[in-house]
Amino acid sequence: YVPDSPPKPFPQFQAGYENTVSVTVRFGKAEGEGAAGSAYWSQPVAIKSQAKDGAVTVYTGCYRLKLANPAIQGVPFVPLSLIDGTLQKSEKTLEESVPEGCEAP
Repeated sequence: YVPDSPPKPFPQFQAGYENTVSVTVRFGKAEGEGAAGSAYWSQPVAIKSQAKDGAVTVYTGCYRLKLANPAIQGVPFVPLSLIDGTLQKSEKTLEESVPEGCEAP
């Protein structure tokens, strides 16, 4: 994730996974808090990617999410959105790589 950077066109994004056979995700316990009309969550996560050649890579990290209070939103409605995230390679198994928690949202 790169703040203020537009996503790649879908064909480029899709090509980045051409050697991927499967992806498995494990989530930790999300922590949330409210502030000034919005709710924020931190979501611990571990991701395992398996390539066509059999190589397995595990990543560990956290994502931060935001939802503006739907009762005070105007039009158009803005759904739950990803603010940012961090992932780094892990030498542990998928299950062992799920963080206990993340920094406060």
